[in-house]
Amino acid sequence: MKGIFNNKLLKYLVCVMVIVQGFLFSLVVTFYMDLNYFHELNSQPVSSLYIKLKTIPEGKADETFRFLKAYSVEKGIFYMRKDHLLDREGNLNGIIFGIDGDLSKNKDKLNFEFLGQSIINGDKLKKLLDSKENDATLGIQETSLKKIDTIPRFRYGKNIVFKKLESVVKETKTINGEYRIVGLEKSQQADFLKRLSKVSGVDSKVFFDGKSGYNIDDSFKEMTVVGIFIIHSMVLLALMVVITIRSLPNLGKFMLQGWSRYAFAVKLYQPMLYTGFISTILFILYGMFLTNVTFNSITFYSVMLGLGLLNFIIILLILSVSSVFIFLVSPIAAIRERFPKRVYMLTALAVYIVFNLMLIGVSSYIDGPYREIEKNIDISNKWSQVSEYKILRKVSIGEDQASFNRQSKELFKDFYNWYKSISEDKDVSIVNTSYISKDLLNSYKNDKVYEHVPNEAFWVFTVSPNYLKKMGINVDKSVVEKAKSGTRVYLIPEDKTDEESRLLREMLKEHDTRSIRQDDISTIFNKKQEFNFIKYNSEKGMFSWNTKSLNNLMIKKPIILISTPNNMTFRESEGLIAIGLEDSYVKLEGKALEKYANSEYLSKFNLDDNEIEFASVKSFVDGIQKTLWTTVQLFFGLMAAITFIVVVLLITIILIFQNSYREKIFIKKFLGYSNFNIYKLPIFIISLVVAFDMISVILLKSKIGVAYIFLVSILQLILFYKVVSSNQMKKLSVFLKS
Repeated sequence: MKGIFNNKLLKYLVCVMVIVQGFLFSLVVTFYMDLNYFHELNSQPVSSLYIKLKTIPEGKADETFRFLKAYSVEKGIFYMRKDHLLDREGNLNGIIFGIDGDLSKNKDKLNFEFLGQSIINGDKLKKLLDSKENDATLGIQETSLKKIDTIPRFRYGKNIVFKKLESVVKETKTINGEYRIVGLEKSQQADFLKRLSKVSGVDSKVFFDGKSGYNIDDSFKEMTVVGIFIIHSMVLLALMVVITIRSLPNLGKFMLQGWSRYAFAVKLYQPMLYTGFISTILFILYGMFLTNVTFNSITFYSVMLGLGLLNFIIILLILSVSSVFIFLVSPIAAIRERFPKRVYMLTALAVYIVFNLMLIGVSSYIDGPYREIEKNIDISNKWSQVSEYKILRKVSIGEDQASFNRQSKELFKDFYNWYKSISEDKDVSIVNTSYISKDLLNSYKNDKVYEHVPNEAFWVFTVSPNYLKKMGINVDKSVVEKAKSGTRVYLIPEDKTDEESRLLREMLKEHDTRSIRQDDISTIFNKKQEFNFIKYNSEKGMFSWNTKSLNNLMIKKPIILISTPNNMTFRESEGLIAIGLEDSYVKLEGKALEKYANSEYLSKFNLDDNEIEFASVKSFVDGIQKTLWTTVQLFFGLMAAITFIVVVLLITIILIFQNSYREKIFIKKFLGYSNFNIYKLPIFIISLVVAFDMISVILLKSKIGVAYIFLVSILQLILFYKVVSSNQMKKLSVFLKS
């Protein structure tokens, strides 16, 4: 026990934590620096016209680009296009700028600085445009081989890359994107937009439809680091309080030697003060590390040094709070070893309660991922009848960044063509289901979303002809042929009333024909827009592929859409690439995976770079389980750390009680009182806190919380007994001799 809670050991631990505190603080601040940096850069150049090119068909891309190029030469304007920069998994991690146009006339409008560091300027942009390498970059996109100059960035922030606009258009296979146009006079704007609309085939009003800028949500990452920083600071404060209280018995001895309380505090906290001061200088190194030495301005390093001083002030505040215990003791009381026991007890108890509340919060929160684990186990059991179906699990970005950015439909077209080529195979199916609830129908009526809205809730099953057979629904061959020829064929239960059937038909027609655009994947239905509604009768339950209502997986009498490649709308043709248990469309069986999902076959449709992966329903659920268990383990680690602090505080409370009531404790012990009788007050208080913890997790309905709080309570009781009974007779003997 002594070795674990020795003051020297705690001091070493606190010194390490002071260093960690500085790094965490620098990390938190650079996250917000990066946020501000990205926001400012995203609005550059300020003096420019913002337009958003979209829905321009692939066939018009080259012609539109040639127009932009010619117009820039004619009028002396400069273009800057912005696209999301994505990693291989399709996650947002930055921005890529495509530039072109007359730089010489607009050079002065293209300078941008941040924290005294030049980010972009005319010289850098000229270097890029003059480069003989078409795919040259400012900044690093995937490899530094093409980099001709650096763009400053933060290590854990967004990536910034500049490229030639021609290279970006070629790489993304689309002219669509967000553009800022520099040097275009107001008097020229109408002419520019008119000619752009004519050459692209898109109404110029569309170019102003949509908000400017990008929204990359890193709030979870930022809040996680902020949360760790706050918890770390609280733990640091708690340990400083423990060190201070455990050092108080020495205060009187030092004061007899002429020490002041201030001198005692400085001597006690000297290692932490030195470490905190050294940590201030380390902020320069943190700045270099957190920016990959890309920010080298005096302003930036001055800011980092200032942040180091601010962090030192935070350390001083923590030490000041913990030193209150020293200054609460008068010199005479310190010499006589008489301390304000109530203040110490209440303070230690308050900190103890705070960490118990944190324990309640964390142990209750962990129930979320744990419930998901239980749900997935339930899914695995109840979905056994479809467990061997292979569903889409992963699609990487490959060379289709524009498709992930919704600027192009190239990837969707490739995947659609892949499915079309295998759709007749008996081992390849489509099934996707959705539930239209009564509440949703009411909102359709209230918001006038559709002209005709049914009154009864219903399910819609989108299935391929071969999956329809597996469901036990037999229809005439001519019906399937109609679907294959491009007609939207819906099967409607025959027990629907005529009025309800009519409302269903009208709503489905409106739903399917709305929002068809010229850049959609071309299907026969999109051109002809023909429907066929057929009544059917079946009492068989059909598997819903639904994870929200596991108690009602077999659905009777849904609306069924017989889906084929030729009668798809954009919802199905672009939805084929959806992944997940509920969202996926394509289902593979037998040898279909080996035949059609290998790189050789996928390469025929330009999909070999997208790392497409299918997985059985069972292994898909297992993969989710593994991720959830990792999350649970991380939370258990956090709970263990908080539990450690709770235990340290518990022992501190006992030691304060023992030091404060030493004479009374020994007298009662000499008279034969039991430990329970002697320690009634701390036992009552700790029991109250433990009871509060247990009641809280019970009210929060936290299964893990109940189990964990119970175990922590047992641990606290064992430690309480160990501490109060440790060396009792030896301590009593020393007291009697004194």
